[in-house]
Amino acid sequence: MDYRFAKMDEVTASAMLICGGATAEDRVIFRQWAWQAQLQIGCTAQWLKTCKLNAKNLSFRKPGDLASTVNVALYNAADQELKFEWNIGVGRIHTDREVLHSAGTQEAVTGRIDLSEDAYYFHLGSNGGDVDYMLIRYLASPIDTNGELLTPEDNILAVTMYIRWMWSLRKGDNQSEIELARDTWYREKDRIYGDNKMPSVLRANEFALNRFLSLINSYKTKNF
Repeated sequence: MDYRFAKMDEVTASAMLICGGATAEDRVIFRQWAWQAQLQIGCTAQWLKTCKLNAKNLSFRKPGDLASTVNVALYNAADQELKFEWNIGVGRIHTDREVLHSAGTQEAVTGRIDLSEDAYYFHLGSNGGDVDYMLIRYLASPIDTNGELLTPEDNILAVTMYIRWMWSLRKGDNQSEIELARDTWYREKDRIYGDNKMPSVLRANEFALNRFLSLINSYKTKNF
């Protein structure tokens, strides 16, 4: 599925049309609810991006639009890919039993590099001094040049129904309206999940021709 995106003002304008009696003050609140709705809908594989991050003090600053990391690769200054081991949490607490030592200097030598992360950075271990940059493939939240969240046009109805649900809850004077908006929101969110599972024609053809219909087992390395 190819996406076109709507700005936040377009989404809140759509919400104003179905929220009778909403004021300009309500529209400001609608922006927060639109952001919450899009976070609940989540990203799709159509939002994949690839970028290069340079190391600084054994750390890499994550892209501002990163929603979920798909894959990373580490390289030295000669553009040679380096092996690494992914670790949960920042900072080693156990002894590295795979470390060897140089006979001449007793310098710690290992065949891999420690890599971990926190909310804003990827971190290299002290054995990552040879790493020059990282290539990262990730799911990106769609944002405009001002850093404001964009909404896929196919998601607008779902987002506006979430806004209507929250607005009805805030008023709290019509239970049937609250339930209708809630049910429509969940139905639209489920529809989006279903649509996002459908592969593109190119991806479907690649799977059918090169994998499913092949009678020859093939081995593929991680070369992309």
